[in-house]
Amino acid sequence: TVSPPPPPSTNTTTTNNSDTILSIMPFNLNRDRLRTSEAGMVDRAIIALTQKPLQDVYVHFFIIHSGRNLTAGEGPFISSNSSFIFTTENWNVTQTIETKGGIDTAVLGSAEFVDYFLFGTCYSLDSSFNHQEANVTIRNYHVAWPYITHANP
Repeated sequence: TVSPPPPPSTNTTTTNNSDTILSIMPFNLNRDRLRTSEAGMVDRAIIALTQKPLQDVYVHFFIIHSGRNLTAGEGPFISSNSSFIFTTENWNVTQTIETKGGIDTAVLGSAEFVDYFLFGTCYSLDSSFNHQEANVTIRNYHVAWPYITHANP
């Protein structure tokens, strides 16, 4: 199993920058994070490589909270493929990953939401891509929060 790196120390929504090789961003480009809810609301992210690799690049995604992998039934989860292969031929074709909200076991008191991180790591024989990472915040809203519904993502 892959051990996740620690989450960002600040409340940034992504580690992407101008020299990042792996890019992950909300499908809705007007947002800075993914939004899910305990009621099962779904959101998607766009995944892309920003440079052409010399070898295949395997990208695996997982969700973490407070620096640890989640267990089944805890918070949001990936509801689509969690692994992707980018080749020298399809490296510039964006892929989509889908997350679905789940019950937050970490919710304390009257919290409106809990933030998680959708983390992606590259594995490749191309050393420029191997172990490159990116993440985006998933804000999972508490089911009692009145403004989030399936129809109002």
